[in-house]
Amino acid sequence: MPEPTGRELDREVAERVMGWEREPAEYIDMPGMMSSNPNDDRWCDKDGWGHGRVIDFVPSESWDDAGRVVEKMRADGFRLELSSNPWDVEFTRDGRVEGHGIAATAPEAICKAALAAVGGKQ
Repeated sequence: MPEPTGRELDREVAERVMGWEREPAEYIDMPGMMSSNPNDDRWCDKDGWGHGRVIDFVPSESWDDAGRVVEKMRADGFRLELSSNPWDVEFTRDGRVEGHGIAATAPEAICKAALAAVGGKQ
């Protein structure tokens, strides 16, 4: 099975790594809840659910969002190892490589490695 890319990769990272849920369609039209791109997915984290907090999340493209992934992985006990040309990322825990990802950009490599580390598609 081919590995996820683009929006599919972002969705899997949001669900499997971050533990978020996709925003129900009935909330998408609420004032102040729209993304700049109406095709973007919207996510609620566990703390925001029920409070209407919606997060636009594109970790395979955004350094800020990839940073959120790294923070979550660190909170879960993982250590990041990163090298470039091409971008090569490993998440380790207790000295063992748990997830590995290679991509043309660091954010995408971070996503691939994080997903592999939590047992998602790689």
